[in-house]
Amino acid sequence: MRGISMKKALFWDFDGTLIHPNESFLDAMHTALSKHNFMVSPDEIRAFLRTACSWYTPEAAYTDKTGEQWWTALYDRFSLFYKKLGVPQAKEMIINNHFRQQILDSGNYTLYDDAVPVLKLCIDMGYKNYILSNNYPELSSVAKELGLSTYISGYFVSSLIGYEKPRIELFRHALHVAGSPDYSCMIGDNPVADIQGGKAAGMNTILVHQNGDGSAGCQCHTLSEIPSLLL
Repeated sequence: MRGISMKKALFWDFDGTLIHPNESFLDAMHTALSKHNFMVSPDEIRAFLRTACSWYTPEAAYTDKTGEQWWTALYDRFSLFYKKLGVPQAKEMIINNHFRQQILDSGNYTLYDDAVPVLKLCIDMGYKNYILSNNYPELSSVAKELGLSTYISGYFVSSLIGYEKPRIELFRHALHVAGSPDYSCMIGDNPVADIQGGKAAGMNTILVHQNGDGSAGCQCHTLSEIPSLLL
């Protein structure tokens, strides 16, 4: 096999892995409702979002409702919440638009300081970097605005594919499109979505920024530690 280089791919989670943890959907909903004088507690919004956002029900596939249709389905669920709050139907789309603007504002996300240096170093080590995330369809645009696009070879986003992590279909799709790499590793902060999902698909796994239960192949507290853990 001399002269044949090994294909190596790293699949990075986004929220809590490359960017600091946040509650972007809660913050955006709270801001949008408050702007129109609907005062709702963060706890009530958080509880509702757990019933509305597709990543909380990964057992449900939705391959027929991806991209813009993912947003439409989300807005339909929001409508039930709005009715409970007494929001006039005429204001629903106005609130939805404000919510979406907040979600897609890259200024609401903060990269870890070592994210870009580590992504660059991994490229220098012969790896291709991909983002594999349970997230909204426009994630690649936000990542570009954050300065990540130079270091990312592709994006696998649940709302564009119709499966949420830890569904094995999402991981298999990512591996296939990435060219079935000889070595692959899922890197994330969620022991279930990232680690269990990655392991089920035959990937190596690294848990970062969290104390795990030992199920990950490796774990570390900073992104800077990751290159030394790779093949």
